Amino acid sequence: MRDSIYGFESVKIPETARKRFHLITGRPPEWAIMKDFDDLARNHCCATSLLNALRLEENFAAPAASEHARFALIHRYLPNGPVFFMVRPANLYLQAAKLPYRVVPLKKEEICSALHEGRPVFLLLCGSLFHWHWVVAAGFHDDENGARHLLLEDNWHRTGYEQIPFSKLAGLYFRSACCLVVR
Repeated sequence: MRDSIYGFESVKIPETARKRFHLITGRPPEWAIMKDFDDLARNHCCATSLLNALRLEENFAAPAASEHARFALIHRYLPNGPVFFMVRPANLYLQAAKLPYRVVPLKKEEICSALHEGRPVFLLLCGSLFHWHWVVAAGFHDDENGARHLLLEDNWHRTGYEQIPFSKLAGLYFRSACCLVVR
């Protein structure tokens, strides 16, 4: 499966362990996934990531299935990939849609701080020369050995989270980060 290229691992968050997890949302969300928009686009993880981050900010007010028109507009600004630079086109969309957000670049060291402050983080991951993928980090946790893991919405699974060890955001895997903030 595609997940293995990027080093993702499925994670179930037990109710008893929720205190150890820093999540932007308290309930398991239902994500929009790339397959929802295959009739409009190909290689559209960047646009899907922005849609999911907006849904996260809006506390999933609208069901994923009703987001088709919104995705089509986002896709005008963040077209079929690979999209290597997200900040400018995402901000053009947010401005055109008159939304009270902007996307700002992040350093790797700022990722967990942004998540702790409740801001969705976009990550561009590189599995190989020809495998690039945008995801939304929606939380993090430290395992029993003290290793930090990011909790990701990978644009392929409608529910739950995938995780990736923070240590893998080095070298080949990690290329870019930015986050959604309120203006």
